[in-house]
Amino acid sequence: ERLVRLALRWLAVERGRTPFAVAYREKEYEAELEGLTFRLRVDRVDRLPDGRHVVIDYKTGQVDPGDWVGDRPADPQLPLYASVLGKEVELAGVAYAQLRSGEKFCFKAALADEGLLHPKEEKGRKGRKGKKPLPPWAELIVVWPSALQALAREFRAGHAPVRPRDEKACEWCALPALCRIEAPPPGRDAVMSEEDDDGAG
Repeated sequence: ERLVRLALRWLAVERGRTPFAVAYREKEYEAELEGLTFRLRVDRVDRLPDGRHVVIDYKTGQVDPGDWVGDRPADPQLPLYASVLGKEVELAGVAYAQLRSGEKFCFKAALADEGLLHPKEEKGRKGRKGKKPLPPWAELIVVWPSALQALAREFRAGHAPVRPRDEKACEWCALPALCRIEAPPPGRDAVMSEEDDDGAG
């Protein structure tokens, strides 16, 4: 019953959209980055009247388009989808369809044009209270591939530094005893141990 209510609420949002056609559902892709293979399943791709496409992923949790930007995107899912699908179709944007119980259903998106998905229920570049606007779509699709390549290189190299995105994260962290943020860089422990042994001799 709960799922039915959620579905009906989302269909009400869909009815208010600008014209579109569903081009793909649950389509599988394969991507390779720095020798790593990723198998992807894209929830949905809509085709717009002008022939462009928008990638849509359903989310029931909290999402923030701001996590798609920066040198190390915290949420690389849709940037990766865009990088892969952009090779076969012209993309006009990516969006999370947020179906979060207790909150207003909407699209959280990065789009080439405001209102491309919905005249009202769309939060994009200008709909992020207290946060910087997203870069233009034309800029995002250029920088995403290099950012994803960099993340893949770090992963392959085992590079996993403690680097909180929010400077205040350490103030409310519940696991300070397990934190590695003050740990010496790899190999430093061995060097320090040798120095201590030499001094003791």
